[in-house]
Formats: sequence, C-alpha cells, structure tokens
Amino acid sequence: MKNKQFEVFHYRDKKMENVGIHHHDFYEIYFFVGGNVEYRVEGKSYTLQNGDLLLISPGVFHQPVVKPGVPYERIVLWIRRGYLSQFSEQGTDLSACFDPAGAVLLQPGAYQRSTLAMQMEELCAEQRSDKYGKELYCHALFIQILTQINRL
Repeated sequence: MKNKQFEVFHYRDKKMENVGIHHHDFYEIYFFVGGNVEYRVEGKSYTLQNGDLLLISPGVFHQPVVKPGVPYERIVLWIRRGYLSQFSEQGTDLSACFDPAGAVLLQPGAYQRSTLAMQMEELCAEQRSDKYGKELYCHALFIQILTQINRL
C-alpha cells in the first residue's frame, strides 16, 4: 500500500494471470462487478455474483480463481488495520463487519448494491483528482461506505 490509510482501485481485466494464494497485512473489500471468479479463502470457496461484497481480514490466506476468457471487473478497497479504529467508538466499530479468521460474503439488495457502486466509483474518482478538499472528502466517502457495509 502506498497510502497510509486506505487505497481503492477499479480493475477491469480482460486476461488475468494466475494469482497464487497469499495474504496481506491490511483489510480487503472486493466489490464484484462482473466476470466469473471463485475466491478461495482459508480452504473455503466463494463463487461471486455481480454486486457481491467479499470482506477479507488481515493475515487471511486467499486466492482468486478466474475463468479464462471472461473479463473480470471489481472494485478493491485496501484498509490499514489501525485506520478503522480512528473512527470507531463504543457501539460503532467499523471493523465489526470483518471475520478475523476468514472472509465474509455479503449479497446486498439492488438498492444497497447500486448505492455502494456509486459511492465506490466516486471514491475512486476522488482519489485520482486534485480538487479542493480531496483528502477530507475521500475520508468522508470511506466512512460512509464502511458504515453502509456494517449496516448490511
């Protein structure tokens, strides 16, 4: 990670190389947009559908298995461990949506899926911008997204 708190990426791969099983020292949120992918997380398999969210905790081994020839699109959010605690308070722990021993698969309804997609796209665009208040606005969008995910 380059950023000290979080990073967000929108990937559109037409051809993806095999990714070995690995882990990170940060939280990961995958918002699945399209394709044909199965995620293997700590020995368990998750076949993702459009709009699914897969939440992976730090240190958890995982691996995407992508069907060749099918474009794979997702928005990925990486979050440093300590960053979430800055915004957490009694009864509002933004890391509560993660399972420390594995992954959590969320399948939001159409409205929540649409709202999260717009918020994540806006966060991607804002992160690349040089507009006034960029950092503050990115933090606000991030908190909004994590709050929505925890509500699911």
